[in-house]
Amino acid sequence: MNEFIFRTLPDDLWYMWYLILLVCLLLLIKLSDSKEFFKIVGIGRSDISYSKKILAPVEKIKVQNLLTFLFRGLTFSFFVFLLTKESGVLAGHNISIYFIFSVWLAYTTIRLLLEVITGLLWKSIRLFLQVISRRALLKSKAAFVLFIFLLFGSYQHLQILIYWSIVGFIYILYYLFGYQSYAASYSPLIRKKFLLFILYICALEIIPLWIAFDLANQWTINNVL
Repeated sequence: MNEFIFRTLPDDLWYMWYLILLVCLLLLIKLSDSKEFFKIVGIGRSDISYSKKILAPVEKIKVQNLLTFLFRGLTFSFFVFLLTKESGVLAGHNISIYFIFSVWLAYTTIRLLLEVITGLLWKSIRLFLQVISRRALLKSKAAFVLFIFLLFGSYQHLQILIYWSIVGFIYILYYLFGYQSYAASYSPLIRKKFLLFILYICALEIIPLWIAFDLANQWTINNVL
């Protein structure tokens, strides 16, 4: 058959409902702030250009910020869950998508608090808030890229494991290129505060990832191997 067959097997029925949940979140973001919505779905467009005047998001958190945060976390957690499920890495272990989302939420929250505290200690809170805001936009765009592939992944004719591996590679590639682009926009400031930039990369980019991978590795050794 040339037409796609939607995966409606009993074990995969939740897949459809999860996609509906993500679509609803996108619609809510569109209704609450259409400008923010089009920034997110404009994956081929950069909205993080550098401004000499640091306009930090110091206003109170808005509804669309929470919706976008939730969409980002649920999409990423869904992808990680599907990848581990199809690869069989955690075969025999009942790891739910809610557990993965909880780990992501804890990691993201702790990192955010560390960034805010660091910004206060270094008296650069407005700069840190701007970086956090622009990086969040980049992550939301990357999450939308994942969402598109999740839609295509709902059709059973695909080579599942190969498909999700390729999706993961594309996601990482998109994020790295986007990260390089938005980091380059701060190049004048990086040259001016190079030591601060190195400390930021080590303390808030490399170390948290290293700790997360180390904990994941220890968990795998103790529970899987």
